[in-house]
Amino acid sequence: MNKNKLMGIGALAFLLLLLFIPQSIIGTMRKTGTDFNTENRIAAAATAKTCPDAEIDYMDAIYWNDRFYDAVDQQEEAMLEEGELLGEINYSLMGHACADYRMKNGDATYLSIGTPVYAAGDYDPSFRLMAKGKIYQSGGSSHEGTIEDEMDIAGRITGISYESSEDGEMISAFDDKAVEDFETEYLSLAYLGRGKLHELGLIKHNRSSQFLRIHLNDGTSYRIVYWAGDNAISPDAIATQELKDIILKQIS
Repeated sequence: MNKNKLMGIGALAFLLLLLFIPQSIIGTMRKTGTDFNTENRIAAAATAKTCPDAEIDYMDAIYWNDRFYDAVDQQEEAMLEEGELLGEINYSLMGHACADYRMKNGDATYLSIGTPVYAAGDYDPSFRLMAKGKIYQSGGSSHEGTIEDEMDIAGRITGISYESSEDGEMISAFDDKAVEDFETEYLSLAYLGRGKLHELGLIKHNRSSQFLRIHLNDGTSYRIVYWAGDNAISPDAIATQELKDIILKQIS
């Protein structure tokens, strides 16, 4: 018997064998495979994270150009108009993000997706933005420089006030000469980069902190903190002796 005939007989025998395999066995084989795949899908779904996974009290913030921008706390009397259109919000954390989500450029905590983001008047966008009629201010970048590099407030400061660290109420105001001297010293300080004071082990909660408010000529104001025990000041700078003397004299 030649080779071709043997192959033909083998194929015929295989087909006959399939005809006589009980359908219950084939059904069992198919069912086992289906159950296995379903169980895998169920297990994957069980381990997938459903967001949001916690109730989070967010600050009103935007993350833009690798910086956090917080809503300015006193802007009711602001005399600013929207400047150049810079882009729009791509993702909103509220109602969507899990607790461990890290903000990315174009994210906002409360603003809805698609909200336009503008420059704030003639401020450098690295310092202030506007969205939905609100002003958002940067807390500083991760790069070293000077306070003036980070805060576009040169020539804009109209006053400095000292506030209670307990209830935020105004205690006193710096005199005109002190405001002028404060601006000169403050803006020339070396900026260490976002979060550096914490990394250096400074500004601990048990150390003396003084609340100062910077008033600007656009009608807005915002708070900074001076830590007398470490002679440190926000955002992330070490004060000079001259600046320390100005502050302590005005708040004593």
